[in-house]
Parts: sequence; structure tokens; C-alpha cells
Amino acid sequence: LIVEEEVTEKIRSHIIFLDSYSNHIEYVPTPYTERIEKIMSEISAYTNAQDISLDAESLLPIYYMRQYRDYDFQKEFRFGGRSYPTHTSIRKTDRPRIMINGEPTVSHDYSSSVPSIVYQRMTGTRRDQVEELVAPYEVQGMTRKVAKRIVNIMLNSTKSNVHKGISGHFNHAKTDLEEKQGFKEAKEHFGEGYLDKMIEAVAEKNKPISQAFLQGSAWGQHWSWIEANIVYETAHYLMMTLDMPLLIVH
Repeated sequence: LIVEEEVTEKIRSHIIFLDSYSNHIEYVPTPYTERIEKIMSEISAYTNAQDISLDAESLLPIYYMRQYRDYDFQKEFRFGGRSYPTHTSIRKTDRPRIMINGEPTVSHDYSSSVPSIVYQRMTGTRRDQVEELVAPYEVQGMTRKVAKRIVNIMLNSTKSNVHKGISGHFNHAKTDLEEKQGFKEAKEHFGEGYLDKMIEAVAEKNKPISQAFLQGSAWGQHWSWIEANIVYETAHYLMMTLDMPLLIVH
């Protein structure tokens, strides 16, 4: 038996820091980690003060814990930073039935957020101000979903493993059926040597940021880190300043 007076709960961190082998790493707090702990604690507390449900079943409690990787062995927070609370696994087709405080919800998304971030960081110009990058996933011969996936894989791969990354994703049992069908149609469109041709088509469409492709997973996770910081700071502002309840799916 456990005596009630003996039960204590440790303060939970909102940060997970892992090495390349997924081992947990101890770290010394910095102004950045202190900021992350603050905003994620406030986001979690605010979210759990709401009434959030799917088909009348509560989705609470929700706890946001951001996961970082130490790809360069410097023990600095520059890679990753996404959070995976349980509601992020809800299928996209089911999300419209989520209710917050008895009200129906709508979905808002950043348009092509990672290509936008990469382009602005590399050139100093916003992507939406450049005509050829208004639709970075509109690649001739493939669906938007397929192009988006290949862009993401190319940002997280090297020349030596990009073929494996693309084939592995689209042949995986858990990959969305619509993506699989789109990839099958793209294979037929591009024909012999389809992988190289698809990679070339995506790179050509996104020529201004093509230097960021095939630089490896560390660079890909650095772009994700920048994106994550923007997403959670924006969500924190909406909740704490505008009193706007929401769920973060990132």
C-alpha cells in the first residue's frame, strides 16, 4: 500500500533532449530553455482549462513536451523542437468533429511553411513575394501531397540516401493511401529513372532554395527547429494575449 502522504509528483519538464541514439541528455538551462519551459507550461495550463472533446469524449489532459536532438554534439538546442501530444495522432478526417468549449472548430495552417522559412533565411526575402515560389508543391507530374513529401525528404536526406528515403516512405504500410496512389501515378508519368526525374522536377520548381536540399537530417531538423519556434510562439500569443483556445497540430 502507498500512504497518501508519501505520494509526491515531480515537476515535469516540457523539454526532451536526445542524442543521435535517442538517449536522454542532461543539459544546463539557458535563456532559450527557460523561455521554452515558460511558454509550453502556460500553453499546457491554458489548454487544460478548456473543455476539449471529440465525439463527446474528452481529449484532456494535454501536455506539450518538445523534443530536441543533439545532432552536432554541442548540447545546444538547434535541432527539432516539435511536440507530439496524443491529439496529434487524430486522423485529419476526424479533426473537424473536435469541439472546444462546446463550439465547433476550424483548421488554420501555415502555407508551405518550411520552404517559406528556408527561402527567407537564404535570401532575406519572403517566399510569397517571389512569383515562382508561390506554390512550391505544385510540381508538374505529381500531386501536391507527393511533392510536399518529396520536398521534406530532400530537406532531410543526403544524395546517398534520398532514393531510399522516398521509396521507403511511399512503400511503407502506414503511408496514406492517397499519397501512395499519387506516387504510383507519378511513377507512371516519369517512367524509367522516375526517382531521379522526380527529384530533379522538385529541385527545378524550388530552384531558389535547391542548395538546401540533400544536406542531411541535421539541416532538415534545423529548419524544423525554426518552424517549431514560430508555431509555438504564435500559439502562445493567441492563447495568452487574445484568449483564443486552440489545439496545436505540428
